Parts: sequence; structure tokens; C-alpha cells
Amino acid sequence: MAIVRDGVIHHDRECCPSCGSLLVEAYIILRVRNHRVPVAVPDITAVVTDGRLLKIVTERGPVGYLTRSTLRELQRRFPRQWLRVHRGALVNPRHVQSISLRRQTRFGGWYELEVRGCETPVPVSRRHASAMWAHFNGPAVGQT
Repeated sequence: MAIVRDGVIHHDRECCPSCGSLLVEAYIILRVRNHRVPVAVPDITAVVTDGRLLKIVTERGPVGYLTRSTLRELQRRFPRQWLRVHRGALVNPRHVQSISLRRQTRFGGWYELEVRGCETPVPVSRRHASAMWAHFNGPAVGQT
């Protein structure tokens, strides 16, 4: 049975073997041309701003746009799913393929992430770099 709450479809999948509680898989409804398409939240590799819209990317590439949400709202709704790497980008850490140094400055480096399904690297702002490195369990190059 599916439950729609705040524009997200929650679908009961199975019971957790350890505690017996229901595992719920969430779906986000996307606008794709003239259709509305549900996409499972764990399948989303990145969410990138494109003007006033949010571009949703899966392993197959960009699939559609979310019109009535913000990055902050998505991060609040699914806190374990996303890592904020830029004011205009969220990534799913499980889908990050590599981290590369884009430019080195005396104040630290600017990084880019290669994420499955993204056509171009996702930039990491200096503001979010330390949180990214903390998430991936290691200090940034040149940071102590």
C-alpha cells in the first residue's frame, strides 16, 4: 500500500529482520515533460539547481525536475541520504566515484566530485569541503 505525504510516495516494502519494523522506501514525484514520474530516493545520485528548478540525477543521467522543493527541504526530509557539497548541489555519498582537486590556493583546495550519472563534475565549495572530508573520514589534503 502506498501513502502520499507532502508530495512523496511512501511505499511499504518489507519488515526489518532485526527489529521487525516496516522498512519504507520513499519516492519523489518528478515532472518529466507532461508526465509525473515517481523515482526512488535511494536511486538518486545528485540533485543540482538549474535556475529555479532542481534537476534530479540517477545513474542513468538526469531524469526530471522538481519544481516545488528546495535543496534545504530535501536535505531536511531525507537527512541520511544527502551530503551538501555546494549551495546548489546535494549528492548521495554512496554514488561518489572520485574526488579531485580542481584548484589549489593558499587557503586550501577547491574540489570536484565525479558522481554516477552526472554529465559534469559536481563542484565542492570551500565552505562545504570540511564537512565532505569529515563524511568520507579523512582530513583534506593540506589540512591538519
